[in-house]
Amino acid sequence: MPKYLILSVLIFLVSENSSAQRENANKGNVGIIHGNITSEGLVLPFASVSLFKKSDSSLVTGIITDEKGRFELKDLPRGNYYLSVSFIGFKTAVRDNIEISASNSIIKIQNLEIEPDIQSLNEVEITSNLPAIDYQIDKKVVNVDKQITATSGSAVDVLQNVPSVQVSATGEVTLRGSSGFMVFIDGRPSVLSGSEALNQIPASSIDKIELITNPSAKYDPDGSSGIINVITKKNSMEGFSGVVNGNIGWDDKYGADFLLYFRKKSINYFLSADYNHRYFPGIESLSRYTTANDTIYLTEAEGFSDRISTRYQFKGGIETNLSVHDFLSISATAGFREYRGPSELNYRETTLPFTGVNSYLSRNISQRSGNFYSLSSDYEHKFKNAEHKLSAQIVYNTRISYERNDNELVLPGGELQSGQQSTEDGPSSEFRAKVDYILPLKEKMRFETGAQLRTEVSNDTNKVYNLNSVSNEYEFQALYSNSIKYNEDIYAFYGIFRDERNKFGYQIGARTEYTGRFVNNLENDSSATLDRWDFFPSGHFSYKLPKDNQMMFSYSRRIERPRGYYFEPFITWVDAFNVRQGNPSILPEYINSFELGWTKTHKKTLFSFEAYYRQVENKIERFRSVFSDNIILTTFQNVGNDHSLGTEGMVSTDLKKWWNMDLMGNVYYFRGDYTNQTLNNESTNWNTRLNNTFYIGEESQFQINGMYQSATISAQGRVEDFYMISAALKRTFYEKKLSVTLQANDIFQSARRQSTSEGIDFKTENYSRQLAPIVMLNVSYRLNNYKARKPVRSDMDGGEEF
Repeated sequence: MPKYLILSVLIFLVSENSSAQRENANKGNVGIIHGNITSEGLVLPFASVSLFKKSDSSLVTGIITDEKGRFELKDLPRGNYYLSVSFIGFKTAVRDNIEISASNSIIKIQNLEIEPDIQSLNEVEITSNLPAIDYQIDKKVVNVDKQITATSGSAVDVLQNVPSVQVSATGEVTLRGSSGFMVFIDGRPSVLSGSEALNQIPASSIDKIELITNPSAKYDPDGSSGIINVITKKNSMEGFSGVVNGNIGWDDKYGADFLLYFRKKSINYFLSADYNHRYFPGIESLSRYTTANDTIYLTEAEGFSDRISTRYQFKGGIETNLSVHDFLSISATAGFREYRGPSELNYRETTLPFTGVNSYLSRNISQRSGNFYSLSSDYEHKFKNAEHKLSAQIVYNTRISYERNDNELVLPGGELQSGQQSTEDGPSSEFRAKVDYILPLKEKMRFETGAQLRTEVSNDTNKVYNLNSVSNEYEFQALYSNSIKYNEDIYAFYGIFRDERNKFGYQIGARTEYTGRFVNNLENDSSATLDRWDFFPSGHFSYKLPKDNQMMFSYSRRIERPRGYYFEPFITWVDAFNVRQGNPSILPEYINSFELGWTKTHKKTLFSFEAYYRQVENKIERFRSVFSDNIILTTFQNVGNDHSLGTEGMVSTDLKKWWNMDLMGNVYYFRGDYTNQTLNNESTNWNTRLNNTFYIGEESQFQINGMYQSATISAQGRVEDFYMISAALKRTFYEKKLSVTLQANDIFQSARRQSTSEGIDFKTENYSRQLAPIVMLNVSYRLNNYKARKPVRSDMDGGEEF
């Protein structure tokens, strides 16, 4: 069945089922509950009013009171209910024994009183702080507001100080040692991928980050190490609100962003934009030997190597409650990103047998840029039981990528010896549609199922130009130029059953996927196809022990699909000394992941410990070899299987009312069962982090963070250890509407990258370091302070006294 016909059927089923449920729900819905909320003689606007069934305490509906503290709940079925009213800084108020019947269908609740919580109001600044990391049964939740050393940065800067994640000195993110992870934004797949997506999201717009290392069968199985879900800030208060941020720092770093909300009754409009420019000057050196044609080439180089990024994006959307049971949201994103890496290295090249010394300057500029767009829509229908849900999501992503590498070799006298230009560009688009259905069976038992369609299309054109030393012009090289068209369709179906019996809870699920892929080389009309069914089971189990102890165990099977450029069979010149070539026959990785966790809360201290084991089949590694003389070829190979066994722990505690400390550590053993015995196949790796936050009065915070990353190995190399110390000072003004943060990252300029790569006939040693410390000043202003207005006094004729 064609994919678009399947999509049409899915959407039709959602709309028909929702319409039928609304018609059934409206039969006998005759009740109305209305009234107003007060506190100490003042009306209370923007309080949360929730209505529950008395029989099973299930949520029926809810609403926010208007500016005069009034609320109205309509279309309520006959039955017995109770009403709960809550507001930050106030005790929860409950009105019990509410009965709606044919003879009593309109119920008025006059001046329901809610009392201030004096203890909460007095101590909220110190005792209500969320932990930096919140451990849940199937994920870790990073509270971004606690990471003030990342205020002016991106999601990558936030993740530098959390467990399970490692960030290299050059900003590359790995999740438990693997770069294979999915990035979601508010539960939707990002238009960009991996570290590129995380670098695009400003920290100031993020509320939380979820680390899902063992996702259930409901989620995409892509990514060997799981999913990083970035949850952006939201606001539910009535009227207009928002936040505006600006930042500036040393070495040409600056940016700004804003997030605006306007809520009117059941409709919420939002608009955001951000712009960031970052310049990271750095130094680099290398030493390399290669062997070709009985000659050893010895090369040394040193100089500067900078990183420059410029990015901006706009996002807007609307969220609305179509009815008590129906929710719809539509959003759109448009943006641009550019990464440049200019460098100048002074080379000294000799050979054995000795034939002389060649000295020259290598000038290189690498660039990756392009626009990206995303359009998404989410629909949810809640049945009479709030846990009974039907939802649908449609996402369309597209990006236009352009890569260019320019390299020139200049002789000591200034004469241009050689030059090369390499470009790669083309559009890529992805369409997703899914339907999810949750059916409650008993009190804590439920069944969940769904279907999903994914389709991806991309075109890549690679062109190479070499400098003609006679005409001094660049000439097109047809031999090293090519075009590839890539199509992939994935159809998925899943089912999950969960239940909780006394202290034991479990969730088991299964997912099956069909993958159809077609890769076509447009230059020689060759192609490669794939038709495959895959099966992905998952299981999550928990057991509550005495004294706030809990044990958790989970298993999932996942897949790491090769990226599009992994299949490109042609040679791509990265610079004058490095080329890349894909492998059309490469297979996906399959991952079996197991986790065993324990958490305990004791007074103001959270203890967490996890043990994990990950086994990878068809492991994909970058494989390097000598291409020609002093040129290294990088390609991709399935090298065999590997195993990772590790432990991870965290202690979060309030040592004093004014001092919070988080201590985290991760150690794991790695072993590779590789068919190529020349590859490195064993290592023990570890890292640790220590975060300290000091609360100086009610308006100021000081934070100092330290991290250490041990040396790690790859199939053909080793990356040496490094450490980094960062600090930040934050102060708020004007009833916390204005905040100013001064941060300094990598204070001791210790975040270096020193690596070795070696194989048959070559060995390369690299050293790079960015200039530090990185000092940034961030200013943030909250419009309407992101909180409801104070209660106002009401008189008999409805007027207000301010």
